[in-house]
Amino acid sequence: MLKQTQLFYFKKLNSMQRELFGWHSPALGKEMPIAMYGHYGFALLLVPTAAADYLEYERFQLMDMLKPWIEAGKVKVYSVNSINTESWMNNEMEGAHKAIRQNQFRLFAAIHHPKHKSLLVVLPLVHCTA
Repeated sequence: MLKQTQLFYFKKLNSMQRELFGWHSPALGKEMPIAMYGHYGFALLLVPTAAADYLEYERFQLMDMLKPWIEAGKVKVYSVNSINTESWMNNEMEGAHKAIRQNQFRLFAAIHHPKHKSLLVVLPLVHCTA
């Protein structure tokens, strides 16, 4: 189980507010971690590429590039974990099941977190034709 709040520990992020939290997603049936950067601003959702995790953009210094806007309160960044290995990148699943799992992820991303009421994100539904 993830701790509700862990403040920053990366030196590069030492002046920027960073919080790691997560909650059990009923839509996905699992604990989903989230990284949040900043204190106020336009909500920006980052979804990892391929099979990466929610800290991918931090490791590749995107947060350092966004730091001036984050610290100025112009943007508040949320980075969620991916389920790509449980959907599109799972070669053992049929296409229809991959689409169902992706839709469950969309439902996860559209739910308010009880503590972070500003987190309301709706991901576009991916249409799959076979």
